[in-house]
Amino acid sequence: MLICLPLCSQNYTVTHYNTDNGLPQNSVKDIVKDRYGFIWLTTENGVVRYDGSVFNIFKDFPINNQRFTFFYGNVQKDSIFTGAGYHTVLLHNRTAKVLKSTGHFGFKYKYDHNRRLSESYNYHPNQGNPFYMMMKEGCYFITDSSVININPLSSKEKLLKINTVYKKRRTIFTLDEKLFHIDYASGKVYGIVNGRIKTQYDIPVVTDTNSTLVWSRVNNSVFIIKDQKIYSLSFEKGRFGSTLIADAGNINLQHLTCIYYDKVYQKLYLGSSIEGLTVLSFHQFSATKEKNSSTTVFYSTLPYDNTSIITPKGQLYNRNGMLSDRSFTSDSQYFMNYDPDKNIIVQDSGRLYTYLKSSSFSARNLAVKTTSTVVDFLYDDKHYYTVTRPMSRQFLGGSLYIYKDRSFNTVERVIHLDSEPTRLLMANGFLWVGTIHGLVKISLSTFKTKEIGTEKDIYIRNIILSNDGDLWITTLGKGFYLLKNDELIKMPLDPDKNLLSAHTILEDQKHFFGFRPITDCTECVNIIFWNLHAIEKTKFIITAIRKMKGSIPTNLMAAATSVETY
Repeated sequence: MLICLPLCSQNYTVTHYNTDNGLPQNSVKDIVKDRYGFIWLTTENGVVRYDGSVFNIFKDFPINNQRFTFFYGNVQKDSIFTGAGYHTVLLHNRTAKVLKSTGHFGFKYKYDHNRRLSESYNYHPNQGNPFYMMMKEGCYFITDSSVININPLSSKEKLLKINTVYKKRRTIFTLDEKLFHIDYASGKVYGIVNGRIKTQYDIPVVTDTNSTLVWSRVNNSVFIIKDQKIYSLSFEKGRFGSTLIADAGNINLQHLTCIYYDKVYQKLYLGSSIEGLTVLSFHQFSATKEKNSSTTVFYSTLPYDNTSIITPKGQLYNRNGMLSDRSFTSDSQYFMNYDPDKNIIVQDSGRLYTYLKSSSFSARNLAVKTTSTVVDFLYDDKHYYTVTRPMSRQFLGGSLYIYKDRSFNTVERVIHLDSEPTRLLMANGFLWVGTIHGLVKISLSTFKTKEIGTEKDIYIRNIILSNDGDLWITTLGKGFYLLKNDELIKMPLDPDKNLLSAHTILEDQKHFFGFRPITDCTECVNIIFWNLHAIEKTKFIITAIRKMKGSIPTNLMAAATSVETY
């Protein structure tokens, strides 16, 4: 049974926060309120504490990755955790600090049938990556096609065969320490107890395929978004209830990642993957117009022609906005590339597909099935090369695959990497692999490997070959480096330290480098120019290039995606 209740007031004020007014980055991953009343956010450039007026940013942690994800833990016990790569940060006593343990996302549960990291927060697709959830009744191991209950005392297992993914959305959620499964085919929600389906519920707003579910275990909350309306789901005395929290009107909910509703102060916090934080303050009698912001952000793009780019989802953009949508099927926003015939390679559910240029990228072929996640790809006159990482980050390291020819048909050589790879470049007779701990140099003639800079523990974000044959390195949180004689030389930063986590580097004809910082400014594209020939007299010129109708100038986007000179 479902009980529906309306909120008493729908008057609210909208306040929008991004990098222009306090946030370190516009991708808000998660939101939680601690026991002291502070609101905490995770972003890809640090953890943020918000007291209602001021953002306090924590990002100078002694770790090689400041890209934070989701919260978990116990608010009442003042023990909230979040992960960044292989590191864990604890929120305790109004501050944030790194735990000495190298465990990612806290605890590990190891069983003979599989070994994966535990995850206590999951509301969007994670296909191919089984995960653990520790409930009061025991541990659950969840795969795409089953839910396994593991008794904490006897370690006995109960297998429940159900599909936990439907059209790239998870069908599992928790509320009040109870596990539920959404069966879209039957239109039912099932309660799972001790590994068995015990109860069923009719909740049309949840089972509607046009609804979006956003849930958080640390906040013990479930929200449903349907037709621009945001509902809160409750479960009391064996019955579900839904409450209309807000009609979002013209607020963009397309890229919503997290929601927190503060009942005490009557505020609704909406985190976006690209637009920062939006706060709805209720019981007000005026509303401010939402600021225009960019419609999307991309972690990987390719130059499509001289005036436009294409994204892993097949969307074409120029300086005026989106031109068309090829509707690619891809579950990786970090990987796409061209093959030698200018077909576009994307990744989806453990497979690489090529969208064919001959069909205007409307038809696709299966290129290869993979047992790991492809991070980067390149080719030369004779071979294909890929670097991969394990699908589960409990397993460390990665691999370099060298294929027999310019296809994925036959693997000729596999080279193990001790650290997870992030980037692959071929230059000066070597393969250069960036990893989360440094650089690996691999000879193309002998295939001998040499680690460079691993003692610095730097998370390499990009490797760029300049016109004079030098290699330049951008990192996450540790600035940028020049490679000379197999040594990484740290370069000076700009006064505001915007270049701690630069995305990429562009070189002009006068040998000036242009850097794109991580700030993701929604009003302008900040480009910081650095003189290569005046290292002893380093000068930074910061320019703000205004966007046309909210989009980045296409010539800069195309140059940045091709990582070439302009």
